[in-house]
Amino acid sequence: MKIEESVRRKINEELETANRGAWVQLVSEIQYFGDELCIFVRISDGKNLARAYELIRSVLTRYMDAYTDTKFSVGFSEKRGEMEVRWDALDDDELRTGKLYQPLGSDPDLVPLADQDVFGDNRK
Repeated sequence: MKIEESVRRKINEELETANRGAWVQLVSEIQYFGDELCIFVRISDGKNLARAYELIRSVLTRYMDAYTDTKFSVGFSEKRGEMEVRWDALDDDELRTGKLYQPLGSDPDLVPLADQDVFGDNRK
């Protein structure tokens, strides 16, 4: 079964309820008519990465068995002035099994911050 918009909203609500300061922004979107659910997480700093991952995975685990035709992904980033630290991006296999290809956050990318992204206007 593929995920639907109403379920995406429910997942977002559960994630926001579970958040205890682990992230500052969370955005999700369904792509390709339910084939993918992408979650983008902006954390305040790298110290919150592991906690954010654990909270998000604990919520997603309850949905992954029911939506086997949907690929789940989560990306973690941090805004640092005019730069963005892309801490990690986890794919469906990593989220479903809990086995990461490499240690969480072990190979971050530092890139210029775009004026606009999934989180909105970054010029503020």
